[in-house]
Amino acid sequence: DLHSFPTRRSSDLNLLLFVTLAFIAIVPPHVVPSPTWLLIIPVVALAWVFSLGIALFTASLTARVPDLKFIWPLISRFWFYGSGIFFSLDRFADHEPVYSIMTANPGYQILKMARDALVYDTIPTTDEWAYLGIWAAGMLALGFIVFWSHEESYGRES
Repeated sequence: DLHSFPTRRSSDLNLLLFVTLAFIAIVPPHVVPSPTWLLIIPVVALAWVFSLGIALFTASLTARVPDLKFIWPLISRFWFYGSGIFFSLDRFADHEPVYSIMTANPGYQILKMARDALVYDTIPTTDEWAYLGIWAAGMLALGFIVFWSHEESYGRES
């Protein structure tokens, strides 16, 4: 049932981005807006492409196994918390396997690149752009292929 999923309009996301930028500039320690702030546009675009791929993939699976709609929120919450949103991943630097897995998380890369551009006034490296670009394109391709390969079954009653 699509009505049970919360949706966000693009105006809500624009407002969220504006409030985030205002928060960064107003709340101490103050961050002065700089040209690197413009890099948030391609970072958000790559995050959107990545998310679209995940949405296509999970929609296809959920159409075939409806009970998965109860599992995706748990998986996404676990993924979100594992991305370093609330804590620094440096705490795992002494545990190389854990640190490697957590820094390989595309969610972590999105957050790191956004922080670099907005807070630390630095340009993400070419490797970071390539890594996130590969994840975004790969997830979109996978999601599209899985979604498209099962399109004939959507809308049919079981």
